[in-house]
Amino acid sequence: MKINLIMTTFKDNDSKLVSEIIKLLHGTLNIEKSITDKTMIELNKLLLKEDYDLVHRFEYDGVEYGFIPNLSKITAGEFIDLDNYMNEEPKQLHKICSILYRPVTRTFGKYYEIEDYEGTDKLADIMMKVDVSIILGAMVFFYSLSKSLLDHTNTYIQKELKKIS
Repeated sequence: MKINLIMTTFKDNDSKLVSEIIKLLHGTLNIEKSITDKTMIELNKLLLKEDYDLVHRFEYDGVEYGFIPNLSKITAGEFIDLDNYMNEEPKQLHKICSILYRPVTRTFGKYYEIEDYEGTDKLADIMMKVDVSIILGAMVFFYSLSKSLLDHTNTYIQKELKKIS
């Protein structure tokens, strides 16, 4: 989120953009150029990658977190908060992630249950520290899902229009 803000703020000034990102990631500009170059190469790979997989479960700081096991059973509170935060997506990714991923409470084989939703305050700060590929995987999942739903809706409407004609 911080990198996104830096990229938006300094989009017309490449040298300032690079220096602010390096300062954010390393805490200083006083580092070797080879480290700066490696950092920017790795960041570019991360930002340009398009095929992130949905991570169903992961462990962070000794706690196992799981993606909402059944999206069709999402609560009204979860849906409303997700909808609100999606409108401000880049700034609220940690809150979106705290809705989608919660501590696993029970496991049975490949299935699991997660804690009930109690708002985003409890987990938002933790989700700021989670590997960004987990968050991007969830975002790609929802993008793919919405694209698929739109495609199927269009196909259905076309078939129904043919029936009427």
